[in-house]
Amino acid sequence: MASFQYQPLNDSTTEIRLLRLFDADPNDPQRGAKITAKLYHFRLGKGCPIFAAISYRWSTSAGDKMIQLNNVSFSVRGNVWELLLQLRDYRLRSKRQPHFFWIDSICINQDDVRERNHQVKLMRNVYSSAEAVLVSLGTAADNSDLAMDYLGGLSERFLGTTSKTVIGQIVIPTPESNLRKHPSSKSEESPTSPRDARPVSRAYLGDPDVPNTFHSQVRDAVIMLLSRDYWTRIWIVQEILLARQLYILCGNRRIPWAKLSRLFGTIEYALTSRPAKFFIWSSGALKTPAYRLVKTKEHYNAHPDLYSTGLPIMTLRDVFSASQCADVRDKVYGLLALSSDPIRIDYRNSPRQVYDDVERYVVAAEGIEKSNIGLRLLAENMGLSDVAPLITDAQAQSRLKMLAGIGRPLYPVLSSIANGHLNEPYHYYRSSTSSCRISSFSPLVLGENVPIELDGSSLTTLRQCVDATTGHIESRRNELMWELNQAQSPGLPPLPWTGHLMNEVHVFQRHFDLINNIRGILGEFRVRAEIAA
Repeated sequence: MASFQYQPLNDSTTEIRLLRLFDADPNDPQRGAKITAKLYHFRLGKGCPIFAAISYRWSTSAGDKMIQLNNVSFSVRGNVWELLLQLRDYRLRSKRQPHFFWIDSICINQDDVRERNHQVKLMRNVYSSAEAVLVSLGTAADNSDLAMDYLGGLSERFLGTTSKTVIGQIVIPTPESNLRKHPSSKSEESPTSPRDARPVSRAYLGDPDVPNTFHSQVRDAVIMLLSRDYWTRIWIVQEILLARQLYILCGNRRIPWAKLSRLFGTIEYALTSRPAKFFIWSSGALKTPAYRLVKTKEHYNAHPDLYSTGLPIMTLRDVFSASQCADVRDKVYGLLALSSDPIRIDYRNSPRQVYDDVERYVVAAEGIEKSNIGLRLLAENMGLSDVAPLITDAQAQSRLKMLAGIGRPLYPVLSSIANGHLNEPYHYYRSSTSSCRISSFSPLVLGENVPIELDGSSLTTLRQCVDATTGHIESRRNELMWELNQAQSPGLPPLPWTGHLMNEVHVFQRHFDLINNIRGILGEFRVRAEIAA
């Protein structure tokens, strides 16, 4: 049996693949078990046919369903199989029938890293060029038909004016401010209210009948629908925000995206004037993962300049830090279509290399002080436990004075024990063009605290010296211990210098412990020079 082979795309252009689904033969009793489709190549822009881009829940399970693609068997995952059946049904029911669809798992050769890099860079163009983006929530389950029918029946009327909360350039709706006004609120300040939040007047649109019709069965069905795994995917953020038109599909139901805005707008407005019972019943909808995305989409629509200017990647990361993905690199790559930052997409890079790319750009653009906390959160979110926090040169100077303990200077032993002398500076060469040196200190008397001065005056310099010294210390300690063992050979009288050796071994052991302690402390920090490389 012939296996499917992708025809290469021209990665110097905006060429993409579009999928065309063929209708099943209505007389075929097995039509529900057969899917036939074909891939075509087009360039985005003039000459590209009308198509719909699909936003759906990915699955990491192995492909276990077969479709006929370009007359050859092609394996798809179970969720994609269900999606294709849903889209085929959508075409039959829709008045406007797009003949072509863009589905990333089929239209991109996932085994070709170069193609993935190229196509991910084009995703902004793909989703903004599509006539519509279809949000597939999967098959009908958990009373989803009831939820979809209820949402589809919501009307749109002017409800009134109240306020919302704006944080930076991202809108976060104002349930917190409503909670402060609510009789059940015990505090004037919500613990989750951002410090830089500011109220802005807003007119609300929605269905005034929701408080009377949003009973427990409908409420639970809607909350289940808006809490599906789909809403937690990081890729859907750009897919939804870049869409010109949005429709939600679940089972055989379809509703416009605007219905979600009407639901949330009604609940938010009602919370300012309705009794506590409605607040308790309805607030669960504002805790669903769909809520923030719907409100952010509203903000983008109200500020279309964001589509062209973009936002800093760290701002987007802060807002959507809870979003999930199978590949941790996508915690960055999945938001770049919305970002103004020129970070390169390359799936050949490891997660740490992706983080380093972000760090280099963000520190250069914002400085260490402003970006450090966000970068630490990003490293944690990406599961990178070996990323040390950054400090400035000034903080490095301060830290040098604290290495040996609070308020006590560091023992100047690094150079002295490297060459066996206590009163000579020592040079350590990292390469033919750079060196670091410990110098300018008075001869050491063991036990005396003498301040140390470093050429370069940074943690990077100190770390180079420590690294170069450690081997000398360990080697000399081992030599002394060997000599001591020889001097204390069983059955032989101790040599005259045994006591001196024991004292020297003790001293070098102290130095060795000190160096290891310094290395451990230095491992907790990095300075600007290290990320500029």
